[in-house]
Amino acid sequence: MRIISGKFKKTNLYLPKKINFRPTSDFIKEGLFSSIQNIVNDSIFLDLFSGSGSIGLEALSRGANIVYFVDINYSSIKILEKNLKLVDISPENYTITKKDFKKALFYFYNKKIKFDIIFADPPYNKGFLEKIIENVEKLDILKEKGILIIEHSKRENFNSDIKELVLYKILEYGDTRLSFFKRR
Repeated sequence: MRIISGKFKKTNLYLPKKINFRPTSDFIKEGLFSSIQNIVNDSIFLDLFSGSGSIGLEALSRGANIVYFVDINYSSIKILEKNLKLVDISPENYTITKKDFKKALFYFYNKKIKFDIIFADPPYNKGFLEKIIENVEKLDILKEKGILIIEHSKRENFNSDIKELVLYKILEYGDTRLSFFKRR
């Protein structure tokens, strides 16, 4: 896995050795960043369930101002830290939070941090999809023109009773779906 574009282009990243890790492929990453290329520069970006950090690092490579990485897994955080050292990015351009995603979102809410882009890549088919949408809506941590993007299995659907967000785009790659939401 590597950074595919921007100032850190072609940097090969470390991956966790555990079997249940599912990195976002370069093909999906390219589709994602093609869809947000006009808003990623100078953005405040949240990489939720960040794993090795490849999405957040791609955002930094493409000009994001600051990336907040969130993961609860100690091994993933260690790999993320190694990957951050590879690109030699200034600590003022990122923050790592080792918390459950709900606690992390509540923390950002309390600190009055709002995001231009929230990207979430939770474990597939584990019921996270609706919980993420519900918490992002309830805590109002997206900026007015901010977007939420969730990577999930195409077999996993969400409740259509979304109040503050509207689904405006879906990209599918095999079993993987990227669902894009914006504020109403």
